[in-house]
Amino acid sequence: MNASIAKARALVCACADKQRGNELIVCTAAEIYKNLIRADECSLSDANERAERQRFQREAIVGCRVLAGLSDSICNEEARGNLCGRAAEVRRLTAAWLNGEKRQTQKGAGR
Repeated sequence: MNASIAKARALVCACADKQRGNELIVCTAAEIYKNLIRADECSLSDANERAERQRFQREAIVGCRVLAGLSDSICNEEARGNLCGRAAEVRRLTAAWLNGEKRQTQKGAGR
C-alpha cells in the first residue's frame, strides 16, 4: 500500500476517534483518503488517467491544508497538534508521490 494512503487511513481513524461529534473534521479526513484511493486506482499507461490521478493527488493535498486549518479553529490544543502533524505528513507524502510521478513523466517525454 502506498505510504500516503496508509497515513491517510490512520488520519481518518484518529479523527474519528478523537473528534466524535465533529463531522466536518472526520468528513474532510475521509475525503482526503478517498482522493488518494481514487488516485491509486488510475492507470499510468493512459495520459488522461495520469492527469486525473494528479488531480486527485492535488485534491488530497488541498484537503490536508483544509483539515489543518479546521483543526486550528475547532480543536483543543492537544488534538490540534496531533491532527495537524498527521495532515502535514499525508500532505508531504502525497506531494512527494505527485512530484515523483511528474519527474518520471518528464523523463519519459524527453527520450
